[in-house]
Amino acid sequence: MWHPMEHSDLDAVIKIADVVWGSKYYESRDVFRQKLKYYPQGCWMYNSDAYIFSHPGILDAPPGLNKSLSINTPNCYHIHDIALLPRLRGLGIAHRIIEQLLHKLEPITLVAVDGTQEYWESFGFTVRAQTAYGQYMVKFS
Repeated sequence: MWHPMEHSDLDAVIKIADVVWGSKYYESRDVFRQKLKYYPQGCWMYNSDAYIFSHPGILDAPPGLNKSLSINTPNCYHIHDIALLPRLRGLGIAHRIIEQLLHKLEPITLVAVDGTQEYWESFGFTVRAQTAYGQYMVKFS
């Protein structure tokens, strides 16, 4: 079951990120900690097997990887990272939390990595630009 992330969940976040992303999309414990502190209501855990980080953002300025957030005048909502251990994929677990996030401030943005563009298109996202690490996508209501 999805529940609000706590600082004690960061060990699990690091383990999940290592399994799912390895060094390819590395973010440090300090960056995860800062994101949780910046916008705790956008950080969720599914037991110790999945996480999501989301927060207010700036349209057409996706945050970089492994960078602390500093957003003064947000004008969108950004899904920064969602990771599930492989055994949870295909069970609809991510779908449930994404549906909740789609009711946040719009537009909603994200960067689709590793061939997930089609998955995000199923939620109504469209490609807006290419970033250094994936397709920058936006969903307008």
